[in-house]
Amino acid sequence: MIYKKENEAFGDYVVRLRQSKGYSQRKLAQITGLSNTTISRIESGVTEKPDADTIKILARCLNVDEEYMFRAAGYIEKDYTEKTESSTLQLTAKEEKDIAKRLEKMKEDLLKQQGLMFNGEPASPEAIESILAALEFGMRQAKIINKKYTPKKYRKDNE
Repeated sequence: MIYKKENEAFGDYVVRLRQSKGYSQRKLAQITGLSNTTISRIESGVTEKPDADTIKILARCLNVDEEYMFRAAGYIEKDYTEKTESSTLQLTAKEEKDIAKRLEKMKEDLLKQQGLMFNGEPASPEAIESILAALEFGMRQAKIINKKYTPKKYRKDNE
């Protein structure tokens, strides 16, 4: 998927998506069922925020995640987890195994605790699972963030 560049206008983003597919404006209009004028107005910035149906159609025809397309158009506020072209790092198989091993150890430790409390109540198995899911998310994010700040020549891609 092609990601929207920071400070790039939505129309310019649509142009890049269209061109990456090798489509002319006319071809995109035919594929989407939108008019040539609609496509032109979006790409030129005359229509800065197309309606929701148009966004859905463009996302489907340009092979972009619908939620991401709504973000790019400004309907959904950006958040810290949004991907950019430079932040598409993935975890290696070794890192995945490491996270799974650590989570299993944490789960054992949590289940061994007698009288584990959460908000003054005994922690239910569902609460423990929820805590573990949050820990897993945090561990994954930390690994990815650390990868971003390690220069490529020093990275170890152990799979």
